[in-house]
Amino acid sequence: MQVIEAQGRNGKLRFNGRSITIVREGFLARSLVGGGERSIPVSEITSVDWKKAGFGLGFIRFTFAGSRETRGRVGSRPTAAQRDANAVTFVRRQQPAFEAIRAAIEAAQ
Repeated sequence: MQVIEAQGRNGKLRFNGRSITIVREGFLARSLVGGGERSIPVSEITSVDWKKAGFGLGFIRFTFAGSRETRGRVGSRPTAAQRDANAVTFVRRQQPAFEAIRAAIEAAQ
């Protein structure tokens, strides 16, 4: 499978068919979450939390065995996702690339 990428506000998401990689580069990503990369095999993902971007941020968040789930109050979830190491936030114009990755991950599970 070809690698699919999506650039978000607080990081970049890559999917190669077997694992996802969250890459944190740039000032905003490093200041909110910290720099570096995190890879998660698709076989270990237990859930994918999704919020569409509207007037505010959308996000995709991954839960896997051993991860700590960060849940905010209703309405504050995108704000909490900005600081979650297992989530990438995005704006409306970035959403189609994240929808494609989400569909590919669900097909691979």
